[in-house]
Amino acid sequence: MTCSSPLSITKPRTFSDTFRGWGGCDSVVLHRFEVLKPSRDTQNLYLCNFIACPTDKNVVYKKIGVYYDTISNYLGCDSFIVYNVVSARTEGSISVKACGSYTLPSGSRTYTESGVFRDTLIGANYLACDSFVVINLIINKPKVESVSKSACEEFITPQGQRTTESGKLFESIPSYLGCDSINYIYNVSIVKINTTISRDWNTLISGEVEQAGTAFQWLRCAGGFEPISGATAPAFDIAATGEFAVEITKGNCIDTSRCIIYAFTNNANIPKDNICVYPNPTEGVMHITLPKSHENVRLLLFNSLGQLVEIQELGTGANFVWQTQLEAGVYALKVGSGSEEIGTFTIVKQ
Repeated sequence: MTCSSPLSITKPRTFSDTFRGWGGCDSVVLHRFEVLKPSRDTQNLYLCNFIACPTDKNVVYKKIGVYYDTISNYLGCDSFIVYNVVSARTEGSISVKACGSYTLPSGSRTYTESGVFRDTLIGANYLACDSFVVINLIINKPKVESVSKSACEEFITPQGQRTTESGKLFESIPSYLGCDSINYIYNVSIVKINTTISRDWNTLISGEVEQAGTAFQWLRCAGGFEPISGATAPAFDIAATGEFAVEITKGNCIDTSRCIIYAFTNNANIPKDNICVYPNPTEGVMHITLPKSHENVRLLLFNSLGQLVEIQELGTGANFVWQTQLEAGVYALKVGSGSEEIGTFTIVKQ
């Protein structure tokens, strides 16, 4: 029997062998050889905090890197697996603008100043691992402006607030972010003008107080509000019947009183026994006081044309109240008792 050296086979081959059988005939045997090779694979494993080896749960990877494992494949040969362990954590950056303050997405902190901050969102990415965020934060804070305003009678802010009194008004203009971009403080000074007029015998007196910066100009209404020369004081002495008004200037504000009908009163119209008829001008109700009681007191009222327009029988006494419904104008009032004339007055009905 002859021995041969071992044969190394690296690829599939077929060999034949001949031997004599029991009947003396040759027998041929074909030997077919198939070379079985090991397999190799590469897999990516995503690491949060740790991950177990898929082929051996007793092996745990806690760091990123390249790891190897060997198992038998379905042919019974060794199979080599390369595990690329990579981090499953994600990182990113965002730019944020906020009003006054900003709270991190995780809710862990709130900032009121601009800056660069970091936040961790635990288990928040698509692999359920932590996500790290760099936040470029800009905090928008409202700007405060103080504005002084002077107005005549009233002031209205750009946003529609209205005031007729001096003081402070606060108003905010919102930005596109929805927070206040400018806070305005309006220091408002309201200029008011008193346009009332009172009468002291033959003198008209403005209700406005004379002070620095205040100017007066008396006007003649019947002359198209013609200024009366020299009549620039708070009080105006009148020498004739007419309609008058006063224009008052305070700083940049100007206002004019309504026209009043004024009846000039001569001293000759003052009765000797000091009868008192008031108020004059009147809005319709007048008080008449006599120095003593009279019987059958009568009032006669004449218009500017001398026409008798009203008669009132007041009866007996010294104090009476009389009311007229006549239109505004200048009238002559005669007070008498029986056939005796007690006094004559010029009155103005407003």
